[in-house]
Amino acid sequence: MNKLPRLFGSLKNLLHLDLSGCYMVDGVHEALVGLTSLQHLNLQHTQLSLLPDDLTKLRYLNLSGLTKIVVDSSGTFSFLSETWDILTNQVCRINLSELEHLDLSANYQMKRIPESICSMTKLHTLDLSGCTKLEKIPESICTVGSLKFLYLEDCYSLDEIPQLGSSAISLPHFVVRAGNDGSSSNLVLLKPTDPSELEITKLENVKSAGEAHSIKLMEKQSIQMLKLEWTQGVDRFVDDKMLLKKLVPPSTLRVLEICGYNSVIFPGWVVGQLPNLDSLVLIDMPNLEEWDTSYSTGEEKVLIRVQIHGCPMLRMKGPLPKANIWEIRCSDNVLSSWDECIVSHTNASSSSSKVTTKLSVRDCKGPHQWRWLQHFPGLTYLSINNCGDLTGSPDIIQLLCSLEELWLEDEDMDELPIWLGELPSLKNLTIHNSNGVKELNENMRQLTKLKSLELGFCKSISAVPHWLGELTSLKKLEIHNNEGLRSLPASIQRLTSLQEMVLINCDALEHVVPESEEGKMKLADNQQSESALPTSLKSLCLSRCVGIKSFPAGIHQLTNLQYLEITRCPGLKEWCELEETKMTLARIEKKIIWF
Repeated sequence: MNKLPRLFGSLKNLLHLDLSGCYMVDGVHEALVGLTSLQHLNLQHTQLSLLPDDLTKLRYLNLSGLTKIVVDSSGTFSFLSETWDILTNQVCRINLSELEHLDLSANYQMKRIPESICSMTKLHTLDLSGCTKLEKIPESICTVGSLKFLYLEDCYSLDEIPQLGSSAISLPHFVVRAGNDGSSSNLVLLKPTDPSELEITKLENVKSAGEAHSIKLMEKQSIQMLKLEWTQGVDRFVDDKMLLKKLVPPSTLRVLEICGYNSVIFPGWVVGQLPNLDSLVLIDMPNLEEWDTSYSTGEEKVLIRVQIHGCPMLRMKGPLPKANIWEIRCSDNVLSSWDECIVSHTNASSSSSKVTTKLSVRDCKGPHQWRWLQHFPGLTYLSINNCGDLTGSPDIIQLLCSLEELWLEDEDMDELPIWLGELPSLKNLTIHNSNGVKELNENMRQLTKLKSLELGFCKSISAVPHWLGELTSLKKLEIHNNEGLRSLPASIQRLTSLQEMVLINCDALEHVVPESEEGKMKLADNQQSESALPTSLKSLCLSRCVGIKSFPAGIHQLTNLQYLEITRCPGLKEWCELEETKMTLARIEKKIIWF
C-alpha cells in the first residue's frame, strides 16, 4: 500500500489504529491529522518524520523500527539520524500527558532521548530495546514517578543506566538493591514481568529466600535467556544455594548463565529440570566443589554449549552431560574428573562423547595428562591455550582421527608436540603466541589435507621449511607478528592450490619469496621470468613488512590475483612507482596500496 484513503482524518471517533509494517505508505503525518480521539497508535516499521500535535489522548504509541525511504541504486531503506533528532524532540515536546506506553525500540540511528520526555507524567513503560547507537538517557527520568518498566536490551552504546525510582525497573538488566528499611529488596518488582531475556545482578542484596520464591520465576514462560549473578567477595544476606534453589527457571529456558555463585554444590534443578536448555555457562565460582549431573533430564538431551570458567575446585559427578561444544577455562579439576566421570558411567560414555565435536581448554595446567581425550573420538575442533605439557600419549592422540581444526597457544612451549604431524584429517592449523618454538616439526609434512596454516606471534621461527611445498592442499598461508622470520621457501611455488597469502609485521623478512633456481633457468633460456608465487593465488596481503624491498619477478604471471594489499611497506614504494609495475597492477580488480 502506497497511500492511505483520502479524508482519512475524518474518522473523528477512531480509538485504535494499527499501521505496522506499512513501510511504503508516504504521508503518514498528514493522514493522522484530525484523529483526535486516538488512544492506541501503532506505527512500527512505517515512514514518519513528524507526529501531529493534536493526538493528546494517546495512551499507547509504537514508533519501533521507523524507516525513511532513500532512493538509491540498491533500494536500501534507512532512517536518517537528523530526522530522528527532529522526531524524538517533537514527540517528547507535544502534550502526551495521557501516554502510558512508548515504544521506540529498534531505531538504530537514535542517539539521545530529550529531557522533555519527563513531562509524560503517566508513562508506565518505555521500550528502547535495540537502539544500538543510543548514548544517553536523561538522568531526570527518575522523576517520572509513574515509570515501572524501562527496556534496554541491546543498547550497546549506552555508557550508563540512570538511577530509576524505587518502584521502577530496567529490563532485561535488573539490579537487586537492598531496601532502605532493612526488610526486603526490590527483587519483588520482577513479579509482574515476563520478558524474553532477564539478567539479575547483585543477588547478594536479596534479603530472604522468600523474596526469590515470590517472583514465581518458574511461571514466566516467555523467558528464554536468564543470567543470575552474585558479586564476588561481598557478604550475603542469604546462602547462595538456598537462594538459587528458589530461582528455578521456566521449562522454556534455552540459555542459562550463573556467575559468582559462592556455595560448594548446586541444587538439583540445574540442567535437571530444564528440558529445552541449549546453553549453560558457569563463571567465577571459586568454592564450587561438586556438580552432580545424575539429575539429568535423560540421555537423549544434548546441549549445544557448556562453558565453565574460573571454577578451580569443581569436580563433576555422574554421567557427563552431552554437549556439542565444551569450553573449559581455569578449571583444572573439571578436566581431571572427566575421565572418572565417563568411565564410571560406561553406558552414557559411548554416546555422550560422540556428540562433542568442539573442545576448547584454556589456562588449565593441572596433572590431567590429556588422557580424557580418548573419550572424544568425534572431535573436529580442538583448542589448547596455555595448558602446559602437550606431549601426551601418542596412542591417545592417534584416536583423534576426526580432528579437522587445531589451535595451539602457549608462551612457555619450547617445541611443538610430536603428535602434531599425525592427525590425518587436519585441515586448519593455528599456532599462536608460542615464542619458544623455533621450528615446525619434520613430520608435519604428512598433513596432506591441510588447507589453512597460520603462524602468529611465534617470534623464534626464523624460517619456514622447504617441505611446505609438499602441502599441496594448502589454500591459505598467514604469518603475522613473527619478528624473527627471515625467509620463506621457494617451494611455495609448488602450492598449486594456494589462493590466499598474508604477511603482517614480519620485519626481518627481506623477500616475499626468493627466486627459485628453476625460475632463473627459465629466465636464461626463454628470456621471460616465471613468478616465484603460485599462479593460483587470488589474494595477497603485505602489511608492515619493512624489510621487503622488491617483489618476485614474474608478478604478471599471477593472472588469478584479484586482491592486493601493500600497506606500511616503505621498501616497496619505489617498486610500486615503476611504470612497468603500474601497468601490471592495473588489471588487479581490488588494490589497497599506501605507505
